[in-house]
Amino acid sequence: AVSHFIKREIIGTGYSHRDITVIHHGIDQNVYSPKISPQPVFKKYPILRGKEIVFHPARMGLAKGCDVSIKALRIIKEKFPKVILVLAGTKNIIDWTQTQQKEIAYMVSLVKSLKLTNNVLIDAFQLKDMPKLYAASHVCVYPSSASEPFGLTMLEALSTNRPMIVTEAGGMPEIIKNGENGLIIKRKDYSALAQKSLCLLKSEQLRQELGKNGKKMVE
Repeated sequence: AVSHFIKREIIGTGYSHRDITVIHHGIDQNVYSPKISPQPVFKKYPILRGKEIVFHPARMGLAKGCDVSIKALRIIKEKFPKVILVLAGTKNIIDWTQTQQKEIAYMVSLVKSLKLTNNVLIDAFQLKDMPKLYAASHVCVYPSSASEPFGLTMLEALSTNRPMIVTEAGGMPEIIKNGENGLIIKRKDYSALAQKSLCLLKSEQLRQELGKNGKKMVE
């Protein structure tokens, strides 16, 4: 199993705990590294240059908490008017429930209704751009409202020396330790996400400390 959370789920179906081994995911630290330069991303997306960047690397959807990030952005913007929330759309997904496009449309309408159009960047980023986006970001967020089996984006962020804010959902709290290598909030609590993000944006020292601890944990 990729997490103790998933192990418990498997046990719940009738399997013995003796037959289940937990092996957390790993990450290629040559690909996701603090040494990666963000300059190609700034060249490709000039809107990001000189801004505070909050990166939500998961695909757009309600289960991934993208609506929570957008609502939090309105609060963050009060203190950091130039902040940019980066949302990752994608075309490569199996849409089991046939709701992906409807959810993306809802996110876009939410951005417009909250008057955040100039503070949000949405694109279907290529995989090769992802390490550079982490390198460009100040804060990474993954406020999933669903129980993530693991959440690989956590390792991608931490391997790049970037702290991540997650929800207390699924296997994520097994990796993100609150106040040690990131921060944890309750599900759907956009106010808490905003406050935690502001805390990190205001303190480069805190970001560096959490990022450094996260990198050690990944190693």
